[in-house]
Amino acid sequence: VCGDDACPYHDGSEHRCWENHDQADCIECGDCSYRDTAIQNCREEHAPWECTECSRGCSYAGDTAECQAAERCDDCPLKDCRHNPNHAKEDDEPAAEPQAA
Repeated sequence: VCGDDACPYHDGSEHRCWENHDQADCIECGDCSYRDTAIQNCREEHAPWECTECSRGCSYAGDTAECQAAERCDDCPLKDCRHNPNHAKEDDEPAAEPQAA
C-alpha cells in the first residue's frame, strides 16, 4: 500500500499479501495487481445471479446485464429480475375465459 520503492519490504509485498488474505478481502482492496485475479476467481466460483446480489466492492456486483450475457436466465432463481423469462409470467393476470354466446 505504501508505494515506497526504497522500502526493503516493498518487493514481493503484493504477492505475500495475496497469499495471506481471503479472496473477498482482495476484492475489496483497490490498490493491488491481484484484485482482478481475485474478481475473476470469484466469478468462476459463483453463478452469475449471485454476482448481481453481491455487496462487495466488485465491478460486477449488481450487474444484471452481465448476468444476462451469461445466458443462464432460465436457470436463475431470482424471479424478480426483469431479464428472467419467468418474471413476466408471474406478473400476468390469468386469461379471461371465453364468454358463451
